[in-house]
Order: sequence, then structure tokens, then C-alpha cells
Amino acid sequence: MTFDEFENAGPSELRAQAKICFDLTNDPQIVNEYQIAKMLEAQFYMQELGRREDSSIARRDFWLEISVIVLICIEIVLSIWGIKLAIKQGTDEDALMDKQNHILTNLQSSTADTATALAGLATLTKAMSDNTSASSTTLLSLRSMTATMNKNQLSLFYDPSIALIYNMAQNRILLTNTGRTRLTVMSLKVNGQPQDFPGQKLISAGTSRYVDFAENYKKISSGLAKGTSLSLPVEAHLENEIKKHFVLSGNLFFVWNNDKVEVHGQNNSVLPEP
Repeated sequence: MTFDEFENAGPSELRAQAKICFDLTNDPQIVNEYQIAKMLEAQFYMQELGRREDSSIARRDFWLEISVIVLICIEIVLSIWGIKLAIKQGTDEDALMDKQNHILTNLQSSTADTATALAGLATLTKAMSDNTSASSTTLLSLRSMTATMNKNQLSLFYDPSIALIYNMAQNRILLTNTGRTRLTVMSLKVNGQPQDFPGQKLISAGTSRYVDFAENYKKISSGLAKGTSLSLPVEAHLENEIKKHFVLSGNLFFVWNNDKVEVHGQNNSVLPEP
């Protein structure tokens, strides 16, 4: 797929490309290095799908917030306009009452009617004030909700995803970062024994780091009776970009295949450190 085709591809086409890559990783006739490359390519397509979905959600949330703010502004303007009308009405009634003082003989009745009107105006003004306070409370609640959603989305972005793989051709343990955040390997143990992690311990998204296991493989395979199998626990302590720590738990399975001992890696879980 060319760059222009990738840029113009729809979600269905990206999912189809990802499925093709995943299917190739399960083909036993393909070497491990090619399987890893196809796994990373599939992850690339899935990341693009996730990025497009996150972008769509962000735009929707943005326009939703704009709509709420516009509605609140309209409500405030209407409230101010209503108060001005009420004040104008009160002024007109005062002028009318002055005229009635000179014309009407029933001063008490006119005064009572005016008092009733003023009481209604006070009630209306109080109701408008309550509505304005409620609008402010709604806006604060929406801000809090938006902040919580953003925090949850950020936390999901930094959650690690890592694959434990064994490279039989070179007798290496591979840790492949299939997530969207950089990871640092703090320590690695196989069957409770610490393993030397050569070179840089930082694993960028879409890359791998290895630990040489050739000597241990020779020792284990030479002592493994033919027809039997062995499972060794693997524990890796990881740190993401925001300094949050996780523990990868997995296993290395040693099994006889014809006249050779093969090793397979398997993830069990990736959980935050307690």
C-alpha cells in the first residue's frame, strides 16, 4: 500500500490490511522475523484506526462543548433582556400610578394593585436569578466531566501493550512494544533468575529489545528428557512515559518437536504494580 492509498484508505480497508498481516503471523511456514514484521505492520494499521476514532471523538466533544456554551450564552442574554423588560414595566407602572393619584378617587385600590404587580416583578426577578445560578452550576459540571474524560483517555493512551516472543534462530527472548507509549525495562527475570539486558532498555512503540538466552537454552534442552516439556515463568518490570510501573507475567514453554527442543513465549498479563 502506497502513502496516498494509506492516507485515503477507509476503516474497512485498514482493517482488511491488518487482518492479512495477522493471518501471516500464524503461518508456520514463515520465519519468525517476517512474522514479527507483519505483527508490527498490523499494529501500525490498528494504531491508525484508533487515531482516527480518537480524532472523531475529540471533534464531537469539541462541538458538543461549543453547543452547550452557546445555549448558556443565549439563556443569559434572554435573562438580561427579561430583566430589562421587567424594569421598564415597573417604570411604566410607576408613571401610571402617579397619573392615577390625580385622577382616581379610589387611591387604596390602586395602591394595592400596584403592590401586587411589584410583588410579581420581584418573584420574576428571583426566578431569573435562580435560572442564571443553575446555568453556572451546569457549566461547572460540564467542565468537571470533560476534565475527567480527558484524564481517562490520557491514561488509556499510556497503558502498555507488549509481546513476549522467543526467537529460535538466534536463541533470544524478544520484548516487542505493540502499544502507543514508550516503555523502559527496569528488570527481567526467567524462573526467578535476573537476566542481563544489553544496550538501551528503552523500547519505543513498534520496536523490540532482546535478551540472549543461548547458554540457558543449551543447558535446559540438554537436560530435558525427550517427549517431555517444561514451563519457566517470566517476569518483567516496566515503566511507561508518565513513570507508572507495570509487571509483565508470562512463560517460556520448552517442548520437543521431532528431534529438537523448541521454545515458545506467551504473555499472561500486564498489570500495574501494587
